[in-house]
Amino acid sequence: MLSKRLNQYGWDLKKALTTPVEDEPDTLRIKCVDHLGNKYRSITALSKAYGIPYATLQRRLRHSWDLEKALTQPVKKKPDKYVDHKGVRYSSMADLAAAYGISTPTLINRLKKGWDLEKALTAPLKGRKGNNKEDE
Repeated sequence: MLSKRLNQYGWDLKKALTTPVEDEPDTLRIKCVDHLGNKYRSITALSKAYGIPYATLQRRLRHSWDLEKALTQPVKKKPDKYVDHKGVRYSSMADLAAAYGISTPTLINRLKKGWDLEKALTAPLKGRKGNNKEDE
């Protein structure tokens, strides 16, 4: 705050040190305005108000999303649990793959190829001529 007051606002040291935050003019406290004209103190406050993770909002804006879409597009959530064909839950895809003795990339590649989950998890790994690369 001190650095911002000195460098960005051009305040003298005494004013920067003694002015309570509440006494700053509104124009100095307001940093972000949404597509509806609502004002927020920071992009963090803006992202919280819309229930969008800060990093997601930043990424969307960096990728040239318009502000309204960046704030209102629902966030895709990753599943909390990964469940195998037997109904056993795992906390990550890596844990699921490891339980079946295969690598995560192998599991992902098999699923992308359209394999059903049971086959993707249980099919044996095939070696290739002269190496031990996994079946993809």
